[in-house]
Amino acid sequence: MNHKLKYTYEKGVKLLSSLDSVRYSKQFNDFDIRFCEGRELDESRLQTIKTGFSWGGYDQYGWIVLNVDLPESFRDELVAGFFDFGRTGMGNNSGFESLCILNGEKYQGVDKNHREVLLPGGLLSFEMKFMLWAGLDGGGNEMDISLTHQIKKCQFSILDKKVDDFHYLLKALLQTLNQMDHNSTLYQSLMDLLNQAYNMISLNNPEKMTQQIYEANRMLEENLLELREENPDVVRCLGHTHIDVAWLWTLEHTREKAQRSFATVLQLMERYPNYIFFQSQPQIYSKLKQDAPEIFEKIKDKVAEGVWEPNGGMWVEADCLLTGGESLVRQLLYGKSFFNEEFGVESNVLWLPDVFGYSAALPQILKLADIDSFMTTKISWNQYNRIPNDTFKWRGIDGSEVITHFVTTPTMGDAGELESLDFYTYNGMINANSVNGIWESYSNKGLTDELLLSYGYGDGGGGVTREMLEMVDKLDKIPGNPRLITGNAGEYFDKLQDLKDNKDLNTWDGELYLEFHRGTYTSQARTKRFNRKLEYALRNNEILAIMNGVDTYPQEFFETQWKEVLTRQFHDILPGSSINEVYEEAEKTYAEITGLLKKNSEDTVREMAGSDEGYSLFNPNSFSTRETLFIAVDASGVFSDESGVEIKNQTSLNNDGYYLSVDLEPLSFKHVHFSQSPDELKKRHDSESLSDLFEIENQYYKIKWNKAGKISSLIHKSEGRELVPEGKFYNDLKAFEDKPRYFDAWELEPYYQEKSESIDNLISSRLIEDGPVLKIVEFIWKLNSSVITQNMKLYTDSRRIDFETVVDWKERNTILRTFFETDIRSTRASYDVQFGNIERTTHNNTIWDFAKFEVPAQKWADLSQRGRGLALMNDCKYGYSIKDSTLGMSLLKSAEAPDRVADWGKHEFCYSILPHDGDIYASAVEKESLILNNPVRLFDGCVDNTDTLISIDHENILIDAVKLSEDGKAVIIRMHEYAGMDCDSIVKSSLEFKSWRIVNLLERNVSEVSTAEINLSFKPFEIKSLALDLN
Repeated sequence: MNHKLKYTYEKGVKLLSSLDSVRYSKQFNDFDIRFCEGRELDESRLQTIKTGFSWGGYDQYGWIVLNVDLPESFRDELVAGFFDFGRTGMGNNSGFESLCILNGEKYQGVDKNHREVLLPGGLLSFEMKFMLWAGLDGGGNEMDISLTHQIKKCQFSILDKKVDDFHYLLKALLQTLNQMDHNSTLYQSLMDLLNQAYNMISLNNPEKMTQQIYEANRMLEENLLELREENPDVVRCLGHTHIDVAWLWTLEHTREKAQRSFATVLQLMERYPNYIFFQSQPQIYSKLKQDAPEIFEKIKDKVAEGVWEPNGGMWVEADCLLTGGESLVRQLLYGKSFFNEEFGVESNVLWLPDVFGYSAALPQILKLADIDSFMTTKISWNQYNRIPNDTFKWRGIDGSEVITHFVTTPTMGDAGELESLDFYTYNGMINANSVNGIWESYSNKGLTDELLLSYGYGDGGGGVTREMLEMVDKLDKIPGNPRLITGNAGEYFDKLQDLKDNKDLNTWDGELYLEFHRGTYTSQARTKRFNRKLEYALRNNEILAIMNGVDTYPQEFFETQWKEVLTRQFHDILPGSSINEVYEEAEKTYAEITGLLKKNSEDTVREMAGSDEGYSLFNPNSFSTRETLFIAVDASGVFSDESGVEIKNQTSLNNDGYYLSVDLEPLSFKHVHFSQSPDELKKRHDSESLSDLFEIENQYYKIKWNKAGKISSLIHKSEGRELVPEGKFYNDLKAFEDKPRYFDAWELEPYYQEKSESIDNLISSRLIEDGPVLKIVEFIWKLNSSVITQNMKLYTDSRRIDFETVVDWKERNTILRTFFETDIRSTRASYDVQFGNIERTTHNNTIWDFAKFEVPAQKWADLSQRGRGLALMNDCKYGYSIKDSTLGMSLLKSAEAPDRVADWGKHEFCYSILPHDGDIYASAVEKESLILNNPVRLFDGCVDNTDTLISIDHENILIDAVKLSEDGKAVIIRMHEYAGMDCDSIVKSSLEFKSWRIVNLLERNVSEVSTAEINLSFKPFEIKSLALDLN
């Protein structure tokens, strides 16, 4: 290096720090600052305060009101207000935020990253209000912050835009130099220019300094242009603010965050015509339309101008592992429909930058929703392995493929310093480290010459700053950086589609498993249970409404309830990683929806019922079943079907009703009548005499358990086979210390397995039901202050064994799991996912295998060898482990952050085992899991029509939904093949229809209209949607 340039970089830094005194001039603060507390402004309570005034408190609101008359000398100048009203915590996710309202217009968000407010030209006299929010504390984790804030600065200045241009050009030059090869010719040339600029400006002569800066800026721009050579690497810069619908704040807070963030975007767009902004999540827009219609209308104008891009696909950026298949369909149906109806745009990419893993079912779902591209950054958070490509074809369970791109923007620290090239971010910065690092990290160089960088503060919103927009322009002028352009995401992913036939474009087949955040399969168990139950309740209500007649179908009602459920499938709500207030609200809303759907189904059946006498049993599943149900009748008598044939039953030992075993046809009603006898209902057993029981049997199994309540023997009677290896156990309940290094609610570390406590304090085991329909053994254990009550159910007409569980949970940092130790030998296990199933290894041969020590599944997981196996099912659990010959499932996880009382209290859930012969298809694992999750429904009164609504002649085709089409002109039947096999199926319906056609998930035509018999060909795991056109 030229020794004369040794200190040039430090001189440049010194120069940069000296510019603010001439960039901002004529500071003006000759006005009263008036303040009052409260969410609503009460001007009668305003008091005059001075800078230094303190305010705040947890979730507290306040107002500042300014009535300003600027001096005449400000008239033709660019005026900047500067406001420092509060502190923000780490990651900008806790603490202060505010909305600036200028002369009654919601003008801009003001927060830690947006303290500057530029006024409209010529404005001298005005009223400025600030709606202040003290914020929340980050949920008790490492983001904690004091919520007492101070009014530190409140003033107006004149901004010299030419000096401002030089400021950012100099900053861009310094950043570029800082990450360049110091031995390169270009580095020497740029350092020489920096030195020239420094020497042109007299730092000790403020009167001359401004004009000298103008000249230095002109010199730099001219010389930089001469040095610039065409760089083949391009960075497409896309403004963005990731707004978590709820996380360390509630859904209601997010509605305010959206107003602040979007007002800021609109203001910046007025000054930067090349600024293009992307925002996903129609749910946020829908609330904005209600809360701030004036902002929403301005957004519509910007969409029409092509500078605001609503895109992304889903209603919210939803979890993709716990969310059910039909829910994922509705996320896309309602999400895409909203953008289309409100803005006239078609979403072409699924934008999920921050979701905790991606189901192998997604590619098919996306293709059927007219989405060909998928984007995330989150997989870079893997603990052990890196996906070998950043742009590739992602192939799903049915063979469908979508172009997938990982945005490789490196993570920056709060000060803009490079934090990691290995962890990608969706909250990108615009600096030299970022625009160069995105290319350095990218693994498929040569495949494309353009990368997408989404920039702007996010998670809690806020978005792009004026500095970022200036730096897009200035970094593009500095040789040595990639070429920077602005553009939208849709166009970028359209260009990537051109690569789909490129031989260098690799394929990833199967799930995109995130080696991180495995605790989210289990955290906040009540929320997960509500979600599962409501997914089925919505499905059943829609089917009942179709059976009742499409003329009375409550389309708007269903859409409203669906959207409430979909909203809470957001990737920080359903996975269990939000603050306590989020779950208090969620459980309240879930309970309300549950009540509304229960009433709706009862009203619907009442309309169909021809008689108030007797009962109607509704089979919501698309296959014939024999099921056990309980009917509360406090009288002696017999039950019979519509033909008068007596139904097998047993009286409850609690003397409160009967258990019935009934045969049911698919998607239809069955009448049950009760004929009372003159005899009194007799108590059949004294349950107290059956306490301290240690074995039981029925026609299928003989079961024994030890004094700790662990099953030590389970004999499959027809095979004469012992299923529990000697010294091993079934239903072995254990509690593990759960102390992640960080991300408490999110994480389950591999070392959790090193500290366990066997739950063996069995208080009692007793037979509480015994008869020709079922047997029930009740177990009660204590763990410290927690109580676990479990009813083990053995059925006469099913090989499934249920473990119906109630837990009063009072543990902290503890995960509760159950284990079933088998002697089954297989290197692969099967897991239920949306619309099908996948296999994963059961060994730890590679680090890829080891990383999957806890994995997600929907309703079941199964370990089988040729000829026999064991399925472990659930009605609301998701976290599994199958290693070697042991099946495990996580039941509860009680983290302390961000919810300090997560999972405390009462929990109800059921898990089951199904020992079986043959494979998972032949042994009806899927069907038994559906019966567990969606059993027969009991209604009062007798429904006249007992015809099967839809019948399919192949049992490997399941019906996922029957609903009225969005346009009200057809009935939509959604089906999928679940066994992984080809088949041709005939579909019949009791509905009257004139024609049929195949449609996609958006209910757009895929096939021609037909009036012939409905004969459909299915490929393995294929989803089909059938539209029956109504007369």
